[in-house]
Amino acid sequence: MRVSTLIKRGSLVAVMTVMCLCTVFSPAKAARDDDLTVSGPAAGFEELDSVEEPAPTRTELRITLYVKNSPFQEGSGTKENPYIIGDAYGFATFRDDVNSGESFKGQYIKLGKDIDLSSQCGGSKGDWEPIGKFSGSFDGGGHTISGLSIENGGRFSSLIVEVDGDGAIKNLNVKGNISGKYKSAGIVANCWGTLDNCSFSGTVKGVGAKVGGITGECKDITNCRVTGTVSGAKNVGGIVGLLQAGCKAENCSFSGTISVEHGPLGVIIVDRTEDFGGIVGRSCGSVYNCKAEGSVSGYYDVGGIVGTLCSNGKLSGCVFKGPEVSGYQTVGGVVGYICGILVSDSKNYGSVKADSIRAGGITGLASGPVKNCENRGNVAVGGTYAGGIAGDCWRCHGNRGTLEESDNYGNVSGNDIVGGIAGYLTYSLKNCFHYGEIICPGERKGYLYGEAEEDVDITMIGSSFADGNWVMLIILSVTAILAMVVAVLFVRIKKKNE
Repeated sequence: MRVSTLIKRGSLVAVMTVMCLCTVFSPAKAARDDDLTVSGPAAGFEELDSVEEPAPTRTELRITLYVKNSPFQEGSGTKENPYIIGDAYGFATFRDDVNSGESFKGQYIKLGKDIDLSSQCGGSKGDWEPIGKFSGSFDGGGHTISGLSIENGGRFSSLIVEVDGDGAIKNLNVKGNISGKYKSAGIVANCWGTLDNCSFSGTVKGVGAKVGGITGECKDITNCRVTGTVSGAKNVGGIVGLLQAGCKAENCSFSGTISVEHGPLGVIIVDRTEDFGGIVGRSCGSVYNCKAEGSVSGYYDVGGIVGTLCSNGKLSGCVFKGPEVSGYQTVGGVVGYICGILVSDSKNYGSVKADSIRAGGITGLASGPVKNCENRGNVAVGGTYAGGIAGDCWRCHGNRGTLEESDNYGNVSGNDIVGGIAGYLTYSLKNCFHYGEIICPGERKGYLYGEAEEDVDITMIGSSFADGNWVMLIILSVTAILAMVVAVLFVRIKKKNE
């Protein structure tokens, strides 16, 4: 037998040719001569002295075996012994398996080391083809996938298109540049499972909605980080474009730039350019203990942490470090627009600017409670409604904007309806204090609010100086006391010298 084998790296087929030699012999003589006793030839028969056996024949049998090349270097796919991917080729083959229909549901996959995808995409190699619907658990092991490149992507431009409810991505770092359309993201376009301890470094551009540094739209996401630039037309976030209702973003951070991405010839292809945030563009869930720094800009509903905060969640323990948040309308240092959600224990250190209306150190528009917050940045509006905490307070689905135990240390400026705490106040203000300056040529201005409804409730425990700067009152009082002390000492010294 002769066997020849050809297995080539990068090929999905191994060809094995087997040469089989088969020898076919004719039957032996029915009987030997010495077994017969004859006196002569039988009638009708001719006597034969011998029988000649045919020569053996040779038959060639060719067998071709098709063997699929595995993307994994080792492992059995269990939690205790996960499949290991060790190079870019293996990762691309894993992608091909998923896109061919293998979901890996209930299986565990782990990255064995850092890999560089520049051998698979970018430049003349073209764009990375995203991994399709994944249902397993992928553990990056703290390693980095670099060289991710999508320059002319369409919808769902990302490393992975979708992780379903049974899937999870964790401990994965990605570096690259993404340029696509609707739901473009650094790691996964849609995540209905979980994302934990992942990071992205680079650029994400999406000419459309739901664009995020980590994910375009997701459920729970925790401990994730992004450094770089994220731009889109609607629901644009440094971490998440759109956070689903009942879900959370927790302990996440962003450092870089958030901005508006225009389509061809400068055309914006969404109905309304809104919801830009340093962490989440639009949140229908809860956001906890997140931090962002850099420049966040947009058109409508722009916030240092969240653009629009709605539904039944809340925001707590978040910090925007600056340097600036800017937009056309409804801009806040922490949240652009609050609709019925509690915002608490959060701080802003960046400047806040709205070209048209509604700018606030914590929120541009509050239709929900704001409690225990602090603003340290200057607030400016090109038109009306500017406040050190909230530019405007209004009603949303029966919820009213209330301000409590929150202080402003920045200067507030605008043409009219400008207040140290709120530009316009609709319901209640409790124990909020302003320490900066008010710069406003209009008549509707004040150290607490610029304008308020008639039934507004103001409570200032420990101070009755509700219509002025109580800090200035203290300074004047201390100055007066010191002047009296100096005067008394001067009189005593004069009498002693006499």
